[in-house]
Parts: sequence; structure tokens; C-alpha cells
Amino acid sequence: MNDFIITLEIMGKGMAGIFTAIILIMIIVWALGKFSASSAKKKENKDENSMP
Repeated sequence: MNDFIITLEIMGKGMAGIFTAIILIMIIVWALGKFSASSAKKKENKDENSMP
């Protein structure tokens, strides 16, 4: 029974690590999308203003 408790602790740590990695990847993708969208808007505005 003691071995089973130890395996549950190890499994819990692994699942917490995977959950943390997924959250971190989601935040990075969100941030990249946010920054690229704002830079694309700036580029569009610059192109529109430079047209005669």
C-alpha cells in the first residue's frame, strides 16, 4: 500500500508538470499573437498613410 501512495505522488508531480507546461505554452502563443497583431496593425496604418 505504501508503494501505491509513492506512485500517486510521482504521478501527481508529472501531471502538474504537464499542466504547467501547457499553461506556459498557451501564454507564449497568446503573447506572440497579441504582439504580431499589433505590429501588423501598425504596418497597415503605415502603408495606408504612405499611399498618395
